[in-house]
Amino acid sequence: MAIEYGFWPQPSASVKDGGKRLFPRLISKGTVTINDIVDDIVRGTSFSRADIVGVISSLEEKMAQYISYGYHFELGNIGYFSAKLSAASVEDVKDIHSQSIEISNVNFRATASFKRACKGKIERAKEGFRNSREISVDECKDKVMEYLNNNIYLTIPDFCSITGLLPGKGRRMINSLVNEGFLTFSGVCNRKIYHFKK
Repeated sequence: MAIEYGFWPQPSASVKDGGKRLFPRLISKGTVTINDIVDDIVRGTSFSRADIVGVISSLEEKMAQYISYGYHFELGNIGYFSAKLSAASVEDVKDIHSQSIEISNVNFRATASFKRACKGKIERAKEGFRNSREISVDECKDKVMEYLNNNIYLTIPDFCSITGLLPGKGRRMINSLVNEGFLTFSGVCNRKIYHFKK
């Protein structure tokens, strides 16, 4: 599977009359969640789901702990994490105190080996960048009802296809329909199927 890219226009000082230049930008295929990763590991190893989730939970806790202590945290051959500080600029060091400095973010620096491992085939996307269409909750419900009148269940790709929503927004929308009780689901992670309550 290749990384896909499209061209994104950006204003450029080198172009006359405020014109724009085109720059390549990655087109995301979606987000792989930690639950997806856990499922992949469970299928490919003898580790139990509980063991993997436990290790990940402990790792998250230790990462936050050591980063908050001021350490650089090395995560195997993946890279290094460190705290990023922020505060208002001053002319004299006497004008700033530790109470006015905070950890505003976490920096990540990938190792050279991890960068090499992430390199793969790159190709231009056929459709370029797409935007989710504007659709109301009631319209979504109507389309879901029409679809489920002819099908036993629907998946996230099905939902996105009938509503015109991109995967991320489609997932959020269908989750809201589940939360309000309009739909229910069976299965876990990317194997979920959605249907009406029996």
